[in-house]
Amino acid sequence: MKPNQKITYLAPLFLFLFSFISCENEPAEFTKATLSPKSELFKLMLNTTTLGTNPVGQQVCVDFIYPFAIMVYDSNRNPIQTIQMFNDNQLANLLINLPMSQSVSISYPIETMNAAGVVQSINNDNELLVSLRECSQENIQMYFGAAFCNPAHSVSKVPYLPNDPDNSYAGATFFMNPDGTITMHHLGQDYVGTWIYIYANLQMYLNINFSGNSTVTQDWNHNYKVLNMNYMTITMEYNNYRYTINKEIIPVTSYAIGDPGPHTGIISYDKGDFTYGWQYLEVAPNDIVSQEWGCITSTIPNAQFDAIGSGYQNSVAIANYHNSLANYALNPTVCSAVNDGTVSAYTALTQVLDNRTDWCIPSIDELKKMYDNLQVNSIGNFSPGLYWSSTDAGGGQAKCVDFSNGNIVLVNKNTAGVRTRMVRYF
Repeated sequence: MKPNQKITYLAPLFLFLFSFISCENEPAEFTKATLSPKSELFKLMLNTTTLGTNPVGQQVCVDFIYPFAIMVYDSNRNPIQTIQMFNDNQLANLLINLPMSQSVSISYPIETMNAAGVVQSINNDNELLVSLRECSQENIQMYFGAAFCNPAHSVSKVPYLPNDPDNSYAGATFFMNPDGTITMHHLGQDYVGTWIYIYANLQMYLNINFSGNSTVTQDWNHNYKVLNMNYMTITMEYNNYRYTINKEIIPVTSYAIGDPGPHTGIISYDKGDFTYGWQYLEVAPNDIVSQEWGCITSTIPNAQFDAIGSGYQNSVAIANYHNSLANYALNPTVCSAVNDGTVSAYTALTQVLDNRTDWCIPSIDELKKMYDNLQVNSIGNFSPGLYWSSTDAGGGQAKCVDFSNGNIVLVNKNTAGVRTRMVRYF
């Protein structure tokens, strides 16, 4: 639907019907140049007359005033027929169904009306092209700018995509600041900068520019081509870099420790307020399959975070490291002959539980809260024994919690029989 229209609609289907005064016997004055389905003006006219959810594919600030005439031409530019257009739906159907070999021209002058109700007289193709271009840029940039403003209790986040060759920034979160700048939170650090939408030649681009000269800012500071965009998802690419950012509105609900969570789990921790896109930890109701932590010879710096809130990015770092090894799952000897190729963090990141794909292995502090707040109170169906955290201890070991006594233990990463319980943030 067309947003923010300030015009009173006078007919069904949100189409404008206005009277047009002309001499019935006077021949229409058509443009000498015809418009093919491949031309920019043809596409902009189609965008103006169709409703959809993709702002790149629709105009939202200009409406044609009807009726006016369209001449259809064959492949040799010989006139086929003249058709009076009476509404958006009729014009859209003509343009959509026009064979690629045919073309059209418009009987000028015509009139258009903008969102403020101002009528403009259009006398030729060039004037119409300029008007629709300006409308397209203005409205789409406004749409894109508003789409990823974070309302209260929402988070915009880079998801982990199993088939993506580069998940380096999975788990990074984005927030729009009151001054119009953007903050990205990644691996415990905040990066502040700008993102500016540029619309040119029917294509939207997003320019991202974070302050500083770190590896993170160099990775992100580019002019991206926007491949897809709606109010909840944006996918963009620059050369070989492609990022997807998903926005989620989190329902405002209060929970106590031990309460059932929103997605079949149990609440294990309450941060006290909603920051960085979450307030609560929800623990999955059951263990997943018992697997190794990973390569016993590995040390993964980006998986060495202990703090509550770092389990997801620890898990991503673990999965990324093992995906960088040559076919580790089927050939674990690329690491060590004593590994079996399983990686518990990858299994958690790719689990679908109650239609959620944002589960991970808890950091050591998150895992300890699961013991202190749930296991001690006989909540959560845990087993006595070791549970993996996603925190790398270095030197071939990872941090675990013994759920028979709550002790933190360093365990070889290839140890069999260690249990795994997933967690998610909301």
